[in-house]
Amino acid sequence: MSKSKILISVCLLLLIGMGVLFLLSYYDKESGESTINIETAEEATASNETEEKIVRKPGTVVYQIPGMEKVELVKDIVYKADKDVEQKLNVYYPLESGFKNKPYPVILIHGRTSDKNFKDSEYFDSWGRLVAAYGFAAVTFNWRSGTVPEDISDLLVYVKEHTEELGIDGKGIGIIAFSAGVENGVQKVLSAGTGVIDSIVSYYGKLPLSVLENNQGKELPAVFIAEAGLENYFPPDCNDEFVSKAAELGCDITEVVHPEGVHGFDVYTDDDKAREIIKESLTFIEANINK
Repeated sequence: MSKSKILISVCLLLLIGMGVLFLLSYYDKESGESTINIETAEEATASNETEEKIVRKPGTVVYQIPGMEKVELVKDIVYKADKDVEQKLNVYYPLESGFKNKPYPVILIHGRTSDKNFKDSEYFDSWGRLVAAYGFAAVTFNWRSGTVPEDISDLLVYVKEHTEELGIDGKGIGIIAFSAGVENGVQKVLSAGTGVIDSIVSYYGKLPLSVLENNQGKELPAVFIAEAGLENYFPPDCNDEFVSKAAELGCDITEVVHPEGVHGFDVYTDDDKAREIIKESLTFIEANINK
């Protein structure tokens, strides 16, 4: 074989070898990039899961949903001044809603307490945030439980007359009442809010039979009754007569019992049944808007 042919063969072999090396390095590079991309995506997914994970603080409502920490809050609006004592309310708005979309208002009525600023307690604040994150405008307020139940009716009148200033829907109102706030609250809101209240949610409290008298029961809004099986204050059967008479009048009544729930099970009984009832109560309000 001539020297020129040998030289050509060597050059060809060198070129082939360089091509193989180039291809190997290219695929290694691509593989490396792909590996990096996959790891980055996995890290991003893990990061998102961490951000969306909800950690419940002690003393707050056991049912938590995304967005509770991002709702808009307007605090300390004076709804009543009595003998130089101001009674105030808070409004929680759905994220990025504020005064623009006028969300449907839900008023929360706390039970008997010695805390004069119970609306700002972690417990009631968490309820306000939950209701707003669900899509409503939550109204929490202080009222002098046990001494001035008229605060409740005055609050309702204020909300009805200031829907524009509060940036809420003025066509209807939902009510959530707790414990001793049920008996006082339901009486007062129905007397002051005739034709405006769409639904009432009662948590571990006694509903007043008086609202069913004199044919008033026929105008009773839809009522959701949530009771606790291990109740110390208002046993599950405390509303049996109310439910029976309301049914005779054709009222829309839904009654649920948490068999293992204690008084205040929405914060003290951290289980799936409690969360199910809380979610169901919010769905109930939504289903009865402006009916």
